[in-house]
Amino acid sequence: LCANESYLVHGLATDAEQVARSRQFIRSKGLYGPVSVHTFDGEHLPYVENIVNLFVTEDLGSVSMDEVVRVLTPGGVAGLDAQLFLTKAWAADRKRRNRAHRSGW
Repeated sequence: LCANESYLVHGLATDAEQVARSRQFIRSKGLYGPVSVHTFDGEHLPYVENIVNLFVTEDLGSVSMDEVVRVLTPGGVAGLDAQLFLTKAWAADRKRRNRAHRSGW
């Protein structure tokens, strides 16, 4: 996932031992810095709103879709498994769709 140094890859896990193993692997590849792994509570993504460009997971666990959408940037993409991808709309696009829905379009 870390194509070059302009990308930051941040892994999350609830298991501290898994995080330690992942960090050791990342360091062994010389990637620590642009690639990092941290623990989290399993429900709340440790990011401010609208900061994540690409969110990839095989299993959301207890993380809600609302939480994923909260952290995605407008135009950001969530890859939730091999078949499902979600792109967050820009605010203007959401407003336009809401107006169209209310007007019957």
